[in-house]
Amino acid sequence: VHMYDHCKFETDWSNLRHHACTEIRANSLGGDCKWTREVRRLFFNFSKQHQECVRRRAILSVQANPACPDRDAAERAVNEVWESCFNDTRPFDEVNSILFDGLSVVHLSQIY
Repeated sequence: VHMYDHCKFETDWSNLRHHACTEIRANSLGGDCKWTREVRRLFFNFSKQHQECVRRRAILSVQANPACPDRDAAERAVNEVWESCFNDTRPFDEVNSILFDGLSVVHLSQIY
């Protein structure tokens, strides 16, 4: 997802909003926030676990950016782009996340 965003959208990694968007998408689409992974990290919840994980991991990544002055700036960047980036499934036509026996199942049936 990072490589796709970098090539397709010419991501400016010093722009915290660009960085936040690609981190939101990567964490949401890449499987890092599957329920089973979160349980192993001792971060789990039965309500909105996926969103909480994506948000937490995106903030941590943006905060590590040398252009980011502090955690507040990272949180602001993530919050500013959250809706559009969390709902953006490109390069996949659709991503259906469903809870099945504690696993997040993602259908990656068609790639552009």
